Amino acid sequence: QKKGLVWLMIIWSVVFGLIAGTVASLFILTHETIKVPFKQDPIDLTRFFPTRELKTIIEKNITVLAETRTSEVIKDLSSKTARIFKAKQGEDLGFLDQIYAPWQTEGVGLFISEDGWLITGAIFEPEIDYVVIDGENKIWSIKKIITDSFTKISFCKIEGSGFAKIELGEKDEVKSGQQVFILDKLKNFHLTEINQPQAKNIYKTEDLVYSTDYFSHTLRLDFETSITAFPQGLIFGLNEKMIGIILQEKVIPSWQIKPLIDQVLSGQENIVRPFLGIDYLRLEQAPGLTSPRFKELNKGAIVYGPPNENSPALKAGIKNADVIIKIDDIVLNQDQDLTYLIQSKAPGDEIKLTVLREDQEMIFKVVLE
Repeated sequence: QKKGLVWLMIIWSVVFGLIAGTVASLFILTHETIKVPFKQDPIDLTRFFPTRELKTIIEKNITVLAETRTSEVIKDLSSKTARIFKAKQGEDLGFLDQIYAPWQTEGVGLFISEDGWLITGAIFEPEIDYVVIDGENKIWSIKKIITDSFTKISFCKIEGSGFAKIELGEKDEVKSGQQVFILDKLKNFHLTEINQPQAKNIYKTEDLVYSTDYFSHTLRLDFETSITAFPQGLIFGLNEKMIGIILQEKVIPSWQIKPLIDQVLSGQENIVRPFLGIDYLRLEQAPGLTSPRFKELNKGAIVYGPPNENSPALKAGIKNADVIIKIDDIVLNQDQDLTYLIQSKAPGDEIKLTVLREDQEMIFKVVLE
């Protein structure tokens, strides 16, 4: 009887010990500090019980959910994407040689219109015929190709209608830390995240000089992702919107591509960019300037050097060291940069520049070329 009582006490001790341990663990995981009687300062529990393991588990759960969502998005994208191949010529091809095999893919195209315009990073060779194979394996001949000489992005046209078109991510929708995935030309995907929506390699002070006539910023992915492993890769958010194309070892953001798409869909045969002719410094990136005319300013664009010869800016009267503070009614600041605002326009558009020149505010009307 005594032995039975002893064993009962041992069992109850173990049970109560487990309960106490569980309660203590839950308390520690849900509290960062604990107050003890007769001690003035609370005890910081994070010093003894770091939260790293719990964070890792949460991050793993997010990754699993992101991969699941990515798989769903890729299925939905099948009707909005197509593969591009060199056309197979000749009736004497062998039975297997007639097949458009995956490793022969030149690139992946995205439909940008219902009537058969696609955007792609594929490199087209002159005097070569190409075909598009849609998500239902229907083969279409490419009738027209337009290539942007600066970015090397191409647009190709097939004859057809009723295609589901892709959506583009907007500049203000893309954030640091946002999870995205790369879809390569073989339609494999790689989950990653955005490091910086707008990045530029700056190694010397001359790199701080920007032009109004072309983009210097690219989209930067996390440092564990080598974009050279995904040439012509397409980058999508988990909301199914395309937010970038990998070309020439850099990521071109969707908001830089949109003006090109607008030109192609409007019927233009050649892609052109609005020309203002100004090099400039962003004041928020130029601390330490000693000139009194800049010392009290913290935002705007300093015209760096005289505008380009015969440029719209020079014709309008813009000078070296002018500080542009507004374009139309938009104030230039950290979130509104001059290049993006100019490149969102079209040649022939008239803009209004508000400029500070030796403490005087002046307004210039300029017609972009």
